[in-house]
Amino acid sequence: MEIEKLGLKKEILNTLKNLGIKDTNDLIYIGDKVLSDILGVSREKALELIKECYKYYEIELKPVTEMKESIDVLESPLEAYNKFFGGFRSRRIFEFYGKFGSGKTNFLMTIAVDSLLKGHKVIWFDTEGTLSLDRVQEIFVKRSNFKGIEPNLDLLKNFYVKRVGHSDEIVFASIRLGKLVESTGARVIIFDSLTAPFRSDYAGIGELAERQIVLGYVMRSLLRMAELLNLWIFFSNQVVSVVSPTGQVSHEAVSPIGGNVLQHLASEIYYLKKKGNERYFCVKDVPDLPELEIPFKITEAGVVEK
Repeated sequence: MEIEKLGLKKEILNTLKNLGIKDTNDLIYIGDKVLSDILGVSREKALELIKECYKYYEIELKPVTEMKESIDVLESPLEAYNKFFGGFRSRRIFEFYGKFGSGKTNFLMTIAVDSLLKGHKVIWFDTEGTLSLDRVQEIFVKRSNFKGIEPNLDLLKNFYVKRVGHSDEIVFASIRLGKLVESTGARVIIFDSLTAPFRSDYAGIGELAERQIVLGYVMRSLLRMAELLNLWIFFSNQVVSVVSPTGQVSHEAVSPIGGNVLQHLASEIYYLKKKGNERYFCVKDVPDLPELEIPFKITEAGVVEK
């Protein structure tokens, strides 16, 4: 049901509509914590509004035979990976995690440039200040030459960037992603990194549970948009060292930030491993692929298979 029929105050209605929230199902999906932050009301008030929406909630069922949806494929920079499905399949969220210097940003910049060369528009959320125009231009020119294409730097106008300084901006971006896609025509969405603002804004054990709740909302919202709008959504993630049962910290064994919330909601998970001077693209959790490692190197043309 459309939110206009809820009898909301004009300012609240306008706030919700400006965020792209159009019906009662959207409000239920948001949850009381995020909704209270958006409207500037207590969580109790937000929960009352959500409970009102429950009256109009309908479960839509469809036969399993109608579940198959069209999937597009975006080539990865690594031919050894492309031989499985042709590349990254749309309607998914892809997590790339790894230590500092493992090549996450370069890998994502290479994906962004390849997307532009294939005619796709890109939105990049830069949370760490690591995106470099000079580096993007270098990769663009070198990869164009590598692929036998005349470099056309005008295509970089299809590369949209948003510098993010606070986790709330990530939340609002996930809510407004549908509008952003509609206004730009972008189909490739990249967060580098998704978790960095949450690590700084939710500090300490006492805020861990709340951080996970908000991260869970963001991931579910992004996955919903990926499925509805046929997008590719990529995000990088940092790691923490794994502590053994005896209390020893391993510098080799690492785990991605975000715990089970991110790991369960990411469609496909990849680990970028650096060992000495060698780098590996590791398939860690892709439902229809075995675990495997593909060596790669970082060049002027971005990431290439070694």
